[in-house]
Amino acid sequence: MSKLAALRKVRKELTNIKKNFTYDKLADYNKIYNACVEYDNNYSDLYLCDYISEQNFETDDFVSEFLIPQNSDSLARLRCFINSTYDDNLYKIDGYGNLDNVESGDLEDLCDELLKMVNESLEELEGDTEL
Repeated sequence: MSKLAALRKVRKELTNIKKNFTYDKLADYNKIYNACVEYDNNYSDLYLCDYISEQNFETDDFVSEFLIPQNSDSLARLRCFINSTYDDNLYKIDGYGNLDNVESGDLEDLCDELLKMVNESLEELEGDTEL
């Protein structure tokens, strides 16, 4: 598959995901990641999966296994870290390093940023082919 076709495929998949979000945030997050991983495995220019990782989304398992123990040196620190989160299967780490719930707008913003990266790359490629 050509790079142009791969970018178009990612754009189509991300657009479809964005239009069809479910109540299962983890499933939606995994769909977003999986839409980008094939492109990243074949082309090393956009690093879409790295961008996703940099957005500090974390699964419930990761939070329970690694982040809670790291932030439980005192009860006050643990309360601050957990904040007012409710039980869910996907969280994000806020700007202060504390746990926060993922809202549907967070995943929509993630899709928008990824689509922006893909569209910019498509514009460059399509501009090159018009020469």
